[in-house]
Amino acid sequence: MVNIKVYDGKEMSDQTLMNDSDEKPGRWLSARFQTIKRLDIADHTWTIVISSLTTFEGRMNRGKPYHIAITYSSASILLALLTWLLLTGRERAISIARDMTRELSKRENRLRIIFDTSSVGIATADSAGRFTSVNPRLAAMLGYSEEELTQLTVMDVTYPEDMNVTREGMEKITGGKTIFNGYEKRYLRKDGSIFWGHVALSALKSPEGVVEGELAIVTDIDERKQAEVALEESRNLLQTIIGIAPLRVFWKDRELVYLGCNPIFAKDTGQSCPKDVIRSEE
Repeated sequence: MVNIKVYDGKEMSDQTLMNDSDEKPGRWLSARFQTIKRLDIADHTWTIVISSLTTFEGRMNRGKPYHIAITYSSASILLALLTWLLLTGRERAISIARDMTRELSKRENRLRIIFDTSSVGIATADSAGRFTSVNPRLAAMLGYSEEELTQLTVMDVTYPEDMNVTREGMEKITGGKTIFNGYEKRYLRKDGSIFWGHVALSALKSPEGVVEGELAIVTDIDERKQAEVALEESRNLLQTIIGIAPLRVFWKDRELVYLGCNPIFAKDTGQSCPKDVIRSEE
């Protein structure tokens, strides 16, 4: 009997039309009876157009006073119902959006706390290798401010001899690998000194799945590397002393299997070098 159109805003056009109860568009243009109501709800305007259809107009001619009363009563009820639906629907949408925003804010704050207080270095870089964000720990490890590092690239703080391994790691990420458990490399501090770091990489992707950059987790392993170097130097020194000592020197495990000896002892056992004695028994 009547057609109800709901528009988003004051403009009545196909672009703002949200609902049309008539399956045959255009009939409302020639309607004999029509009312337009604008509702302001939660700082937003909705336009509602109620128009008579041909079947309703035919009945109007047969019982005009009765149908007028029914029409206005129905229109009032419909307007009240639409107002309630629009108001509660908008409030629900606003409430959902507010809850989502609050949850996203909480997650962002948690991530920011992790980023700012982490005991490991964290950085993001774009596909060209330029730093886009750096946490305080990595800035301290490299001796730069966070602002200074965002003007540099990953290669700018990489020891020259380790550029190839760094480039290979970046290529694994840009080539489609989501997570790369990492590698060890040397970094150059602002003052020119060097430190060792273990790098783990993850891809940063757009909603379409395109790799836009990388996330790097850098762990300072400089003390471990220095200890390994010191241990190797000590072993070499000890081996040199044992090799030139005028005494017969050897060592065994608990099963009395030779683990090593010096050249003098090897000759006394009839072997040409210490390697021939290792793993043998008396």
